[in-house]
Amino acid sequence: MYPSPQRHLLESIILCGKPVILISMTGSAMDMRYAYEHCHAIVQAWYPGGEGGTAIAELLFGRFSPSGRLPVTFYRETSDLPDFTDYSMKNRTYRYFSGTPLYPFGYGLSYTAFTYKRNGIKETDAGYEVSVDITNTGAMDGLEKPQLYAEPLNVNFTVPKYELRAYSSVYLTAGETKTVTLYVRKQDLRLVDGNGRYTDHDKFIFYVGGGQPDGRTRELTKNEPVIFEIGKGH
Repeated sequence: MYPSPQRHLLESIILCGKPVILISMTGSAMDMRYAYEHCHAIVQAWYPGGEGGTAIAELLFGRFSPSGRLPVTFYRETSDLPDFTDYSMKNRTYRYFSGTPLYPFGYGLSYTAFTYKRNGIKETDAGYEVSVDITNTGAMDGLEKPQLYAEPLNVNFTVPKYELRAYSSVYLTAGETKTVTLYVRKQDLRLVDGNGRYTDHDKFIFYVGGGQPDGRTRELTKNEPVIFEIGKGH
């Protein structure tokens, strides 16, 4: 949560009735509920360094399109988090969180829009090559950050609901389409059982899109991920 003087300043500015963009310069996730409900936009700038002011100004005035993605989850309530003395994985990180976050891990917006289309998947001895066609359907050039999440199927012990297993970055001019291939190593799909042992597993759903395949990300971005299923019939 922001210090009370900063919170009171933000509330006073909101009362002016003008559009407000909050620039958050913090080192971790904060309580953003008030800003989410009252600000017209939020820029999570982290600690941007000496040229941070210039970069933020150029972003706000449309010199370039934002393309960052959150490396952490922004929760709605502290009650969403497990007790400090609870060492289980329940509700820890996006991989096990069962609630609805305010802003999910991997989330970020853009001044343009991107759509995904399935291209193909190829299995090799080492892993999987997953290809999608990404189109910039907006009016501005920009970077897109495709992400691949793997959901294990038919497992009889506790595992993450899904995990980020590959990501990339692609620059697309307005109207342009490019094929992007993400590589997933089979060794990165190994699971850890309740006894702490690695086990090989080959049944997964791969989700490829601009963020997590959760309902909150879909609500915020209005985009659906491309889905690949591996291990059918094994």
